[in-house]
Formats: sequence, structure tokens, C-alpha cells
Amino acid sequence: MMDKPQTTYDNNVPPVSNEKVNAGDVLKRLSELFHTKNTGYGPTYLSKGKIMKALFPHGLHLETENDFSRFAIFDTVVMKLQRYAQQFLDGGHLDSSHDAIIYLAMMVEIDENRNITQTSERRISPDTLSGPTK
Repeated sequence: MMDKPQTTYDNNVPPVSNEKVNAGDVLKRLSELFHTKNTGYGPTYLSKGKIMKALFPHGLHLETENDFSRFAIFDTVVMKLQRYAQQFLDGGHLDSSHDAIIYLAMMVEIDENRNITQTSERRISPDTLSGPTK
């Protein structure tokens, strides 16, 4: 295992200066951020679909607000695990480990409170989405 410093990134890219910026300046800075992150994390977005399909081989049907909240957290945890895996041989990615723990604690909160909130949630059916029928 190599001693390699942990890679962390500031998602709040500050303006280059106090001068007025234009969209091109913003896109250039964000392009640089994209390339920096891709170098550290790898193009995890390219393998995400394959991973999610493996985790849910029969698909996934989300209906309630609770379902969507849980899935949003689950999806984020998978991303954090992908980042960790990309740097596994270099000792992992501590920031992603910490983030995953926090997101999983959020999921436990939702799961443990599910019985309380589930009874008050209304299931959404395709008929509900199409509006009232005449």
C-alpha cells in the first residue's frame, strides 16, 4: 500500500477574482474541476448504470416520498463506495468513507421512522399522475 495523500475537492469553486464573470468563465472553471475530479475519482458516472442494474436486476419501482428519499441516499452511498473503490489500492478515500457513514445514518433514520410515516403517505398510482378523469 502506497502512502498517498487523500484527495479532497472543494465543490464551491470560488470566482477567479472579484471582477464580473461571464458564463464562459464559469464553464472553464467547472471544466477544470471536472477534469481534476475525474483524475482523482475516475469516471464513475460511466459505470453507475451497470452497478445499479446489478443491485436491482429486476428494476426498481419507487412510489412514495419515503421511497424516493431512501433511494436518493442509497444512490449517493453507491457513488461514495465507487470513489472509495477507485482508490482502494492506495488506501481508500477517507472523505468518501466518512460521507458514506453519514448518509447511511440518514438512511437508518428514515428506515426506523418508516412505520410512523408510511401510514400517512399516499401511494401514487398512474391514474393519479394523469389527472382527474371525466
